[in-house]
Amino acid sequence: MRKTVLVFLDLHMGFSREILRGLSHFLHTAPDWELKLLSYTCDMNPAFLEVHPALALVAPLSQAASNRVFLERSRQLFPGHVLGVSTLDPFMPVPRILSDSRQAGRLAAEYFLQKGYRHFGYVPDGLNPTHWGSTLRESGFRERLKQAGHSVEVMPLGDLHATRSKRKFPLALFCFNDLTARQAISLLHASGTAIPEEVAVLGVDNDPLESALSPVPVSSVITDWFHVGVMAGRYLTHKTKEQLFVKQSIHWVPCLGVQTRSSTDALVSEDPVLQKTMRIITSQISELRTVNDCAAAVGASRRSLEMKVKNLTGHTVYELMSLSRLQLAKQLLQYPEIPISEVAERAGYADSRMLGLAFRRHENETPGQFRRRARPTERP
Repeated sequence: MRKTVLVFLDLHMGFSREILRGLSHFLHTAPDWELKLLSYTCDMNPAFLEVHPALALVAPLSQAASNRVFLERSRQLFPGHVLGVSTLDPFMPVPRILSDSRQAGRLAAEYFLQKGYRHFGYVPDGLNPTHWGSTLRESGFRERLKQAGHSVEVMPLGDLHATRSKRKFPLALFCFNDLTARQAISLLHASGTAIPEEVAVLGVDNDPLESALSPVPVSSVITDWFHVGVMAGRYLTHKTKEQLFVKQSIHWVPCLGVQTRSSTDALVSEDPVLQKTMRIITSQISELRTVNDCAAAVGASRRSLEMKVKNLTGHTVYELMSLSRLQLAKQLLQYPEIPISEVAERAGYADSRMLGLAFRRHENETPGQFRRRARPTERP
């Protein structure tokens, strides 16, 4: 007899579709298990559980009053087989597998800093201002910018109609998710704000549908909810689940980078030397071995270039080159047919050992580990 997993997800949201895709992909490798998709908004009630025999449950659970009875009944019916996939609450009595929201905020800050922004805002979840995931994303964003000497203004969607005189341009706006980013872009666009020239908008989850619906295509932090789904399947079918949660009840899945689209695709500074430097670093990083190479390509002395870039971006030329080189390597590693040694060469590293050092320093994992984690999002 096949074992059933009840899955409650809102498929209007891109991250839910990715979880479902990953979970379905994994369960195809477990022939004695099957998946039953149910409505997150209509079917999450205790009475429903009584008439649907199953062994396990996956849902965006919370301890809100409207959800608490369902949560407790789920734990009674499926002991050890209830898994949460939501950042609604900081504390939950069941294990959870989640995308790393704090890291998403740090990635967003690093992305904007690399582009040279000096004014920053955060748009929280418009539907649930106390959403823990929104708080985590804001915290990561704020922490990284504080390290760089900058502050962040919280800008709820309702405040984006503020007069232009109250804003400092150019503004880097980080939004809770792609839905929030699309809503922000629509409001700004309607008010005559130029995007991305005056306000650059970055979302989270890399949802192509939200981007397509937006007046300006949405740049986004690439979360790995597909891998969350894969891990959920592995957890539910694993006989010794404690091996997957050794020290904590939450397993955080790292993000994969930032997908640039039109909502952030602009150079911040009007300085022609910085503009040329950023174009060269972005387009020719595989050919630039040293800062001297970059200075020669720009047509400036190393000293003058270092001073200008540091003053305008807060980064050294070497740091900008390192970040661009790492980003190119990440893109190449998603193609399994490219050997890691060739990835190192094409990204401009001296050899695969230097590539490995860069990944351990910046990502706390090896290139091979990143490749294994990134591949499922490309080829389920």
